[in-house]
Amino acid sequence: DALIADRQFVKSSLPAAKGMDLRNSRPGPPMISPTDALPDDDVPLTPQQVSSWRDQGFVLVQGLVPEELVSAAQEEMAATPPGPLTRGLMLPSSSDALNKISTHRRPRSAVRQLLGTGSLTLLQSEAWSKSPAPSWLPDPKLSYSNSDQRMHMDYPNHYLTHPAPWDSPEAVAAILYFDHEEECGGATRLVPRNGPSDAAYAWPYTRMPGVGGVPWVNDRTAAERYFQQRDPETARFRAAL
Repeated sequence: DALIADRQFVKSSLPAAKGMDLRNSRPGPPMISPTDALPDDDVPLTPQQVSSWRDQGFVLVQGLVPEELVSAAQEEMAATPPGPLTRGLMLPSSSDALNKISTHRRPRSAVRQLLGTGSLTLLQSEAWSKSPAPSWLPDPKLSYSNSDQRMHMDYPNHYLTHPAPWDSPEAVAAILYFDHEEECGGATRLVPRNGPSDAAYAWPYTRMPGVGGVPWVNDRTAAERYFQQRDPETARFRAAL
């Protein structure tokens, strides 16, 4: 198991089921492997892991969630498989293990470290699956497929307004991987933030589907086709990510 915690950072997921490794879309190691969490339930992240989240926008950690809970959740999801995005197992779900993971002490402690606060609110927790989109799927339906996601930030679907500026983070988004990328494919691709002048993280965040009047489109091909036809400048920006 591995957990990636992120803020509003630029990412997409490759076709097939999500995997635990990350692919770097910028110069550097092509694959980013997880580092170990600490055994302390109150301080489970190292200073280096916290700095990675605050500076680059992400941290990939293994061992944050107890292995026995992960194994129990895998067994329960095998018996009751979650559906794709928006049709998964939402907290509270039929899986006791997933419910316990969603509210477990160690992830909550990690979020407190990242945000520097003791007051937390859980907004959403959902287990979902990924599989290749059927070739017969009509284009309007394909646009919402999560098989090959476009480059995006987890906003505006997780925000009522606009995310705060980079140095004043308000939320942590996290993905817990239950399958390994080597077994199922579909690693998450990310764009590490490269300092305060990084154009990919220029605030406000507007160059993506679902923002500023642009339709919310999930599929990579459909999303980039939209920008190529309607906003070539944004299409070129996104192609460089």
